[in-house]
Amino acid sequence: MGTITSPDASPSHTAGALVGWMPESGGRGTLTLVSSCSLTIFLCTWVVIHPRVSKRPTIRRLHKLALFLKTLVGPELIAVEALQEWSQAKKMKPSCAPFTGGQLKLIQAYFIGMLALRYRTPDGNRVIWPSQYTWLLEQGLITWEHHACWGLSVGDISDKSNADGTVKLAALVQVSWFLAQCIMRAAHHLPLSQLESMTMGYIPLSAVTYSLWWLKPKDIMTPSIVDLPAMSEEQRTIFEDMAVSNEFDDEGLEGQDTLWGVWHLTPRVFEKEAEDVRRQETLERSLQEVEERSRRRSKATSQALERERAGSSDNDEEASVDLPDLLRKEIVISYWDPDLYRSKIWPLSCLMGIVIWCSPPHLLAFQISNTC
Repeated sequence: MGTITSPDASPSHTAGALVGWMPESGGRGTLTLVSSCSLTIFLCTWVVIHPRVSKRPTIRRLHKLALFLKTLVGPELIAVEALQEWSQAKKMKPSCAPFTGGQLKLIQAYFIGMLALRYRTPDGNRVIWPSQYTWLLEQGLITWEHHACWGLSVGDISDKSNADGTVKLAALVQVSWFLAQCIMRAAHHLPLSQLESMTMGYIPLSAVTYSLWWLKPKDIMTPSIVDLPAMSEEQRTIFEDMAVSNEFDDEGLEGQDTLWGVWHLTPRVFEKEAEDVRRQETLERSLQEVEERSRRRSKATSQALERERAGSSDNDEEASVDLPDLLRKEIVISYWDPDLYRSKIWPLSCLMGIVIWCSPPHLLAFQISNTC
């Protein structure tokens, strides 16, 4: 566990000493140290969690547990996810502003982005993604005046949210008390244990995550399910093509709302946009290659054309094989929203990246405990 000393111990005699279990009487005991650090870590990880919405209670609970474990092991990963979700919600506001009169709030954008707005289908329901909702407004298929009928009023969302002010206050008090103790020990040149140093590594990342999710609804049990307005066949095709993923739809299809899916990150609109751009570039490149082959064949002599006809089936087969190969799906570990580089907080984003990848909590704990 590291160095554990009593408050009145001399630093020169205890800085390098390793001790076992210390009783509570006469100084700082091991039980108090372990319980204080454990409670602080729990509050920094559990309270900060804002899971997406799922209709199935089992999936909802398991997803929250998965988020808790990921936050416990890698709080920097949840901080990045919160930053990307905040960026998506911020971009949705100006996109919808011409059609909402600027009345769309950040809490409503968060509500849509956390998969809480869905539409009925013959087999169940599907997610309405932020880009789809914006498109419905742009096409005049829905109006902002009726947003309350879709469960998007701030009052309805706040009623569904289960954010507990008492838990937030308890977390703030515990974290403040823990930091005060660590500062006082440092001021008196007393060493910190490795457990205390590791616990301190959770606090800044949890603070960043919670500040980004401050307005995001928490622990919503049921989504708002609506009926889509009447659309033409072309409009329906465009609308469905804008879906980022069908993994979180509830139509009883294979791969939807699975136990393994509770570990998956919530997809973002910019991921779909990046994928569409990549596919479009690949298609254009493959079509150019096919046109180039056609031009080469047209310039051949009549005698060469005879030979070309004999091998045309092979060439056509080659062209048909090239296209799927070019469109094969790559394995992507993670996406990064490029708009974050153009936002007002890009210096903070860069600083977060340095802190996240160079000083994770366990490395920070190791460094502090070895210098005390």
